[in-house]
Amino acid sequence: SSGINAEWPLRPGETAFSFNMTTDTVKSVANKFMDVYSDMQRKSLCDPSCAAEVMDSFYSCCVKHSLEVTLSKPMRKNYQKLFRNMWGLFSEEKVPNLNSAVNKYLAMMDLDGFCKDQTNVYGERNEECESLGA
Repeated sequence: SSGINAEWPLRPGETAFSFNMTTDTVKSVANKFMDVYSDMQRKSLCDPSCAAEVMDSFYSCCVKHSLEVTLSKPMRKNYQKLFRNMWGLFSEEKVPNLNSAVNKYLAMMDLDGFCKDQTNVYGERNEECESLGA
């Protein structure tokens, strides 16, 4: 069957989604993969009972700055250029438009926005960093 399994965590041997490489496009597979990956990241980064500890273990002002650089418009363009240039190594077909999958991936790097519906610990850290000028 295709579609995303909403039951987390998965049991051993269980797959979250399936795809058929003879009928599914690279774009649809990439989007399905990013949907599942995003759900997994949300579970691990945004759970209100653990988010503060998770945030404390890696989300420093320097990491925040690094993620902001990654999300900048010039860097997004560079990622697209890199993908287009590398596509020829994998296929002779036309480069697919994977902007939707890439945007889903990059959205996870804005941890405040990504987790906002479950916790505000990343937003609080962002405010701390801004008050420190970091």
